[in-house]
Amino acid sequence: MNGNSIDDARMDAFFDWPPEPECIGCRHYRGIHRGGLIRRGRVCHYLLDTGHARNCPFGSGCIHR
Repeated sequence: MNGNSIDDARMDAFFDWPPEPECIGCRHYRGIHRGGLIRRGRVCHYLLDTGHARNCPFGSGCIHR
């Protein structure tokens, strides 16, 4: 493992945090995908989906659903 690529990372190095209850059900809150594999963590994909920043806090303060 030389750390030059994501393929060199250990499987347990990927994000594994509890889901944000306020974000469950939001169309932008999805699992982390890579090569067809679903990683354990979930993140807000608003930036990827829309092309611009969310401009509100993550979780209960978010106005984008």
